[in-house]
Amino acid sequence: MATESDIIDKIASVSLTEKEETSINIEDSDEEKGIEEVITELGVAGKIIKGRLSSARVTKNVLKEVWRLKKDFDVRINQKGIMLMQFYCYEDRDRVLLGGPWHYEKQLIVFEKIPPDLQTKRIDFSTTEIWIRI
Repeated sequence: MATESDIIDKIASVSLTEKEETSINIEDSDEEKGIEEVITELGVAGKIIKGRLSSARVTKNVLKEVWRLKKDFDVRINQKGIMLMQFYCYEDRDRVLLGGPWHYEKQLIVFEKIPPDLQTKRIDFSTTEIWIRI
């Protein structure tokens, strides 16, 4: 069975065509429009602490392999590097929020629930819980 690191390495080695590499930038004014489509109760925001995320599609594929959720989920990445994730069942959302810490390309990702007022700028990504074995 492949480890999380093996999967990340394999996906990182995938090369995209010129058409696939085309990115879509979301202007600041469109940031809130995109998040309005996220159901607040099942919406999660994530931020990589250091570094950058790949495209939303690549990020989703990597996380899908690692998480092995019951249902699908959607990912958008805004211009500020915040991942907006839409889950379709509470169990999957809770697995992501409570099952960490999570990392992407060896960088820590902090996940938080999206606040009811949908203001991503209010989300505090400065702390996360970690566990250690003694």
